[in-house]
Formats: sequence, C-alpha cells, structure tokens
Amino acid sequence: MHPSRAGRLPVEDYLDGVHRRFLGLRDGAVADYIPPLGAVDPEQFAIAVATTDGQVYGVGDVGNAFTLQSVSKPFTYGLALEDRGLAEVRARIGVEPSGDAFNSISLDAAGRPKNPMINAGAIAAAGLVEGDDPFARVLASYGRWAGRPLEVDEEVYAAERETGHRNRAIGHMLRAVGSLDGDPERALDVYFRQCSVAVTCSDLAVMAATLAARGLNPLTGEQALGDASVNQVLSVMTTCGMYDAAGEWLVGVGIPAKSGVSGAVIGVLPGQLGIAVFSPRLDPVGNSTRGVAVFRQLSKDLRLHFVHTPRTARAAVVGRTLGESPSTRSRPPADRDRLDARADRCLVLETTGDVLFAGAEALSRLALAEPHRYVLVDLSRSTTVDPAAARILAGLARSLARTGDELVLAGANEVTATAVGVRHLASPDAAREWCEDRLLGGAPAAEAGGLELADHPVCAGLDPDDLAALAALARPLELGPGDVLVEAGEPALQVFLLLAGDVEVSTATSGGDRRRLATLSPGTSLGEAALTVGGLHTARVQATTAVRCLAVPAAALAQAPVTLRLHLTQAFLVGAHRALGRATREVAALSR
Repeated sequence: MHPSRAGRLPVEDYLDGVHRRFLGLRDGAVADYIPPLGAVDPEQFAIAVATTDGQVYGVGDVGNAFTLQSVSKPFTYGLALEDRGLAEVRARIGVEPSGDAFNSISLDAAGRPKNPMINAGAIAAAGLVEGDDPFARVLASYGRWAGRPLEVDEEVYAAERETGHRNRAIGHMLRAVGSLDGDPERALDVYFRQCSVAVTCSDLAVMAATLAARGLNPLTGEQALGDASVNQVLSVMTTCGMYDAAGEWLVGVGIPAKSGVSGAVIGVLPGQLGIAVFSPRLDPVGNSTRGVAVFRQLSKDLRLHFVHTPRTARAAVVGRTLGESPSTRSRPPADRDRLDARADRCLVLETTGDVLFAGAEALSRLALAEPHRYVLVDLSRSTTVDPAAARILAGLARSLARTGDELVLAGANEVTATAVGVRHLASPDAAREWCEDRLLGGAPAAEAGGLELADHPVCAGLDPDDLAALAALARPLELGPGDVLVEAGEPALQVFLLLAGDVEVSTATSGGDRRRLATLSPGTSLGEAALTVGGLHTARVQATTAVRCLAVPAAALAQAPVTLRLHLTQAFLVGAHRALGRATREVAALSR
C-alpha cells in the first residue's frame, strides 16, 4: 500500500468500508479436524486486492499467516499441466463439477477424479508433478506466484499427515485405478505439504493477480505459468472452485475462485485484479462466511461478474501536466509565461478504452501521487465508464477535496458526470481552458477592458516615433459575435493585432462541421505570414465575443521605417519560437 498525500486512496477507502460492514458477521465455525486449525483466532479478517500492474491494497489482518489448504489446488494443477501437458492430465483428472463433498471417495464414469479442485483430483495432480523432489518444485512454484519465498507450517503439516486417513484412502484408490503411478504415499506427502504452506492475505492477492495477468507476476515480472495452462486453471476454478456452492457462486459472484478450510478465498478477474479474503469461520459447505459475503459485495459494487465485462478489460491512462497538454487558446506572452510556471499544478489524465474498476484505480493512483490543484480527467476517448469506475472517481474527488483540490471531468456522458458529481465540461479543450483560467486567477485583466496599441506585446520596447508610425498605418476594426475576420482561401494581406475580445480559428471537417483549432485572446496577433510568404489564409477566423482589433496592411508596412519593420519582424519571430517550443514539448509528452 502506498498512502497518498491526501491520505488513503479511493480503493482503500472503499475496501475499509466493506471490511467494517462485515466485521460483525460471525456466522459459522472454524475448521477443527486438526488442532492447529481449531485453535486459530476466529475474529481474524483481511481483504486484499492486487492489480495486474502491481499495486496491492489491503485492510484488516493482511499480514497474518495461515495455511493454503485447498487454495493450493489450482497452483499445483497448473504445475502438473506444465509438466505433463493437457492431454495426459485430462486423461487422469476430469473437469466436471462433482456435486459431492470435497473429500468424497468417488470417480467419474471414466475412472478419474471428477476435477482437480476436490481432494481426489488434487492428490492426482500432486502425483503428476515431476522431479526427484516434487514438493520442492511445488514450493518454488508457489514462491513465483506469491513473489517471495514461502515455507511450510510444520505443525499443520504434521497434523495433516497424522490425521489424513481419508485422503490416504483416496490416494490408494487412485493408485488402483491408474490415476496415480508408483507409491501413493509420495503424492499424498506432496498434497499434505502443499496444504500446509503458510501465506498471508496479501500473498494470496498477488497469487490471484498473477493468474489475472496470464501467469506473469505483477510484482516480480516472473512467469509463473504458461498462457495455455492459465486458461485451463481459470476455467476449472470457475466451475469447480467453491466446493458444493460452485453453481451458486458462478451465478451470484461470477468470477473464477477457490476457497480453503483455513478461511481463505481467492478470486480472479482476468486482465484486472486478484482478490483475497481471509476469515476463519466457515459456512456449512466449507467456505469462509465473511469471504463469500465480501465477494458478493465486491461483485455487486464493482461489477466484477463476467456478464458485466465490456469489450476491453482495462483502459490506458496517460498523465501529463497542463503545460504538456494545453488548450488551444492562444494567450499573450505574459499570461503564457505565468501558465508555464504553474502548469504542474494541473494534471491532465487522458483515458483510452473502456474504463472499468481497474482503470479507475490506476487513474486515482496517478492523480494522488503528487499534489495538484486541479486534476482534469479527459474521458472523451472512452466509450464506457462503468458504475464501479464512477464510484472510484467519486472517491477520488473526495480525496482531492480534503486538501482543497478539485477533480474536473471532460468528455463524459451525463450518467457518468452525474454519478461522479463534479464539474463537467463536454469539450476537453474547454475543460483545459477552464483550468488554465483558474491557474491565472480568473480571466486575465486584459480580457476585461481590452488593450491599447501601446500595451500590445508586439509593441513592447517600441520607439515612440515607430509606435506613432504603426498607429498611423493601422486600421481599427470592430466585430460582433459571429462576424468573420478572415475566411479560408482569402489572400493574406494584413496583420491583425487583437486588442479586445476573442476570435476562434477553425477549419471545416469532411462532415460539414467546424473544428476549433485555436482561440486567440487580447494581446495576440494573426496573419503574420502576410509580411513574408503571403499566400492564402488556411482557416476561418471568427469573433466569438465583441472584438476590437487593428489591421495593418502588409503593403503599407513595406514602406514603414526600417526600425519599425525590424522590431515587428523580431517580435513575430519570438512569438513563433515560443509556439514552436510549446509544440515540441507537447509532442515529446505524447511520445512518453
């Protein structure tokens, strides 16, 4: 866990609320078929979530150790698949839900254990692990899943071995029908030991996240299992992982899962998350009472059920400062310099793809990693923001508000905007402009009353005689909202100095609409090409407010004093250099 500067991340706040909700649930009883399990503290309760990019969250007793028990079964089954291949494993172990107790002494019609999630199938899988010391390979494999070395709880192992008469009967039955080769005691010893491996709830969340990441451990980058074997393991977990309640689980929760009598339950949301819950009290079929309740709540709140999974599992999220992803409004140099100095106070997060719980979780981490006065989330490239993601975004807004900061949405649909409950602007460009205005302290003073020619940035340092010469050449223009200053295709014959109001630069799209390229503010200029290359205007420039500007004919400037022409040329070149520098920074940010 990595606390943010504003305290807990939204996912931690959410998990803490779920933990509190079910802390008072005390139905069921601890397993007591061996003394070490019967002696555990029944009040222990932990919830851990690990993402496929390596973030681990946890609430409650996440560091307490307990034994894997039947949660070990999918992982040994995966190792058997890697060692022997699917065909041989399927020849010895079926994949159908049993409908019987997990420790039943029964076989399917082909003489195989019905699936690898019951004891018979798990013992057969343990017997398929290769090597002179098969358990050493099992333990090393578990370490790859967890991202750290694991050890056996020797007290639990001794008790399992001493009391495991029913499992011994199963082992000898498997030897008799050919599902086991050699001495069944060898496979039984592997099975007793694997059930006795000690883990924490955080370990199990990482193991589940490794399954969610196609066998790649998100903490270490180590491959724990091949992709084809992951498919087989997850499929069997989906239909057989929750003892006799597997069908109810599939309908009510809808994710691959496995439980164990120590009180652990793991769940896997492929491509997104691994989830683990530990609480020792068990229901009548041997599943953790709190664990089942928590998973049902998570599935409902976060829409984890497989029927809710949209087209892609995880959104791509790119974070940039406002200086690297600015609006298209062109501002006077002084305002632009102020914005450049303050741009890191606003973080722009752009999403691509469907935004689900995992994508919103990653976004919230980026948003809270460093302090920002404004966090702008641009959802315009995402077609889906599911309710679970909206819940996390609402939590992010609350986390930011604790320190006086603000979340702003752009490009979201109305359902998402309402669910999150923050400022929303439909246009991503308008949202960036709004944030820029806030960083400048509101609308610049120049925009309120306008400028005079001497105050325009291109005239800074201009000799009084040259200023008078420029004023004599300039023709005052006033426009109302909607009036066109220049049209695309017209000859570029004049330079325009904007003194008051805003103009929008736009171009026609193939669909007949217009696309805004820039908005120009008082203190900016346009048409500078008239002084050099001339040619035609490439875009329409249209007033969006009442506008006052000066038009300076290029032909008249050609006859102006040399000092005036040199000054204006230098001023325009400096402006072009600034614009090129900003564009370079934006392109560099896009390539990250």
